[in-house]
Amino acid sequence: MILAGDIGGETTSLALFTAEKGDLHLLRSATVANDEFPALRTVLRRFVAQDLSALRGACFALTGAPPWPVGAPDVAAALGLPAAEAEVIGAAEAAAEHQQGGPLERAPSPLLGAAWRAARRGAAVGEGA
Repeated sequence: MILAGDIGGETTSLALFTAEKGDLHLLRSATVANDEFPALRTVLRRFVAQDLSALRGACFALTGAPPWPVGAPDVAAALGLPAAEAEVIGAAEAAAEHQQGGPLERAPSPLLGAAWRAARRGAAVGEGA
């Protein structure tokens, strides 16, 4: 299972996916107001609470200036992942990942780009996501 996110200035969108045979399968998603949470760690832990042990990787597109610091080491620690399995990328890079990931049914999405990035990284190290 992989966690992808679009972290903006006012809201954060999160989604859990499985990645099988080159396809992403959405399990669930949510969008929250950033000002309702004291830290990104709180947002992440609440969203993945029951699925934390199944999480294999995470990638987040930073598309704005959230009210708290965002960095891959902090994300990895919050999720209990090895540092190499969590990544924070920019919005343009995430959109490019989406374009490479699969068929585009709409404009490139930073959240989907982050999901494809995490899925490809997991496949590269031989792990199912």
